[in-house]
Amino acid sequence: MSAATATQPNLKDPLVALRYTRNIGIIAHIDAGKTTTTER
Repeated sequence: MSAATATQPNLKDPLVALRYTRNIGIIAHIDAGKTTTTER
């Protein structure tokens, strides 16, 4: 019996590459939370 080997994804295939893509976005503003700390 032969040992099963894990196959690496073919990243040259556009559909396979898209499957492993993750997009992360972070939105921040310099004045965020400023009114809560100054208006007491």
